[in-house]
Amino acid sequence: MRLAILWGNTAAELMGIHPTDAIAVTFLNEVGETTAGQLAKVTGLTTGAMTAAIDRLERAGWAVRTIDPHDRRKVIVKGIKLSEDLLALRAAVRKEFEIALSRYGDAELLRFIELRTLSSSLLKRAIELHGDKRVRSLMKSGRQ
Repeated sequence: MRLAILWGNTAAELMGIHPTDAIAVTFLNEVGETTAGQLAKVTGLTTGAMTAAIDRLERAGWAVRTIDPHDRRKVIVKGIKLSEDLLALRAAVRKEFEIALSRYGDAELLRFIELRTLSSSLLKRAIELHGDKRVRSLMKSGRQ
């Protein structure tokens, strides 16, 4: 898990943004656009902190904010396409994973997936039992 965090920090550094902002950019690139409130849930930020994060993302050129035409109280945030350099980096890392995992058979890969699923379940349960309200809310939103 530490390496995943360090990788996220490295990607954020390459993008010139805070690691939490990089999580928002990644999510925006997955879904295209979302509300500021949903983005706050995904990142675990309060809505006030998310407003500041969206400000930073707009200034850095990673997102655009518009008002929902159907509900002016809502803010829609749209991600900007990742640069070719970042897309190439992602592709290179993905290729390395593919090469590393190609040594394993289907049965072994299924065991890896089972272990990942079990680990996630145990961590979710620990958060439900011991996490604070904001973390439990994030878990209910379905994003980990």
